[in-house]
Amino acid sequence: MKTEKNAPHESLSLLSWFLMTREFDETLKLEKQMMVINFTAIVIYNEA
Repeated sequence: MKTEKNAPHESLSLLSWFLMTREFDETLKLEKQMMVINFTAIVIYNEA
């Protein structure tokens, strides 16, 4: 009875963990892109 009760909770936490890490990964990708864009803008600005 106890294991049956824990099973859905564990899969739910696993799912939420997966979604959170995926979201975090997307955020990192976006931040990396922004850093590259900013760096490029600074280089172009300094070249001008």
